[in-house]
Amino acid sequence: TKVDVSGAEPGEGMPPGFPFFPGLPTVPSVPPGLTIEEGASIGGNLNYIANSKATIPDGVVAGETSFTQFVPEKAQAAAPSLTARVGVWFVGQLRRLITLLLIGAAMMWVVPEWTHKIAAIVQTKPLPSLGWGVVVIAAFVLAILVLIIATVLLVVIFGVVTLGELAGRFAILGGIVIGTLSFGFSIIWTYVTRIIISLLLGQLIFRLFKSPAAEHRWWPMLLGVLIFVIITAIPVLRWLAILVTVLLGLGAVWLWCRDWLRDRKVTLLAVK
Repeated sequence: TKVDVSGAEPGEGMPPGFPFFPGLPTVPSVPPGLTIEEGASIGGNLNYIANSKATIPDGVVAGETSFTQFVPEKAQAAAPSLTARVGVWFVGQLRRLITLLLIGAAMMWVVPEWTHKIAAIVQTKPLPSLGWGVVVIAAFVLAILVLIIATVLLVVIFGVVTLGELAGRFAILGGIVIGTLSFGFSIIWTYVTRIIISLLLGQLIFRLFKSPAAEHRWWPMLLGVLIFVIITAIPVLRWLAILVTVLLGLGAVWLWCRDWLRDRKVTLLAVK
């Protein structure tokens, strides 16, 4: 067989574009894949592997022709070692611990009394807190859906009556309101509830050992956060612990808000 190199003429040098290398030897241009010229003869079978099927003239191969599609081998990423997996897990837990400690420190610095009040509500009213937590989540989801539907309807209505600029403003306003509510709720959901339950957990442990540290400003929160991170690092307990924490925390916050509004209303009536 012959490889077709007819794309290059004898004496042809490198293509233009290499002015710094004059007089380079001739390099013939060979098309990719298998090329068999007319008049070639293969006295047996032809088995070849290529990216695409070659055009083989009739009568060139005396035996059978077999084509196999070339499939490049994919480099398989080596599975991470046990040490690497443990290292990644440990770093993740350390980041969670530091994040919760920073947020807990901010809460105990800015709103320590409020945080202690919410923790006390969880301790004295665990079942109402749990139930109201479910109600709060359902109410929030419903409120977001109502806001989305109302925003879409207003945008469509104002768009139909050719008030495009007003429709755009309502779309922006609706997006801001929905985004703000979602962001605030996510902060309470993700961080505030964890700090509240961690504070209560630390207080209960110190009280169990009759330690005066139970009434300290910082120690119960620090101990509670550490224990909370350890508990939620266990896969079997993680989601159950987080779910109970979120429900208890949200419910307690709602009960505090309800009592605060009721007391404020009574105060205003007394002033009048």
